Amino acid sequence: MNQNKAAGAYYEAAFRASAMAHHLHIYDPVGDYLPVDVIVQNNGGKLFRVQIRGSRFMNKDGVRISLRTGAKKKAYLSCSTYDILAAYAAEYNDWYLIPSSPLDGLNNVKLYPHVEKSRGQWEKFKENWDIFNASWA
Repeated sequence: MNQNKAAGAYYEAAFRASAMAHHLHIYDPVGDYLPVDVIVQNNGGKLFRVQIRGSRFMNKDGVRISLRTGAKKKAYLSCSTYDILAAYAAEYNDWYLIPSSPLDGLNNVKLYPHVEKSRGQWEKFKENWDIFNASWA
């Protein structure tokens, strides 16, 4: 079995469980060729397209989450195809829930779940489950 596919399935299952624990509703698109992994509905009925990514590994001083797609990882994820990136730092069991617009054109995001009070660019989105109640989307 492809280890990347297995890891992706694990991250998606972990996200579903965490989202449901936060009283969100999950819809699963059929097929893994689609640009989103799940649709999340909040209690107000608002729908969010979610792209789920994760990593089990530390890279130097942080966790790097790739924003590339395809077998050779040559194409960028287009922020127009999803609303929220759910980035999982698996070793720390931390979710980063980031709106897609600031991610457009980036290769990756670097997360610092192991650094208390980190001032990393994406740290303000750590365990940001309130994003699903946001009025911007």
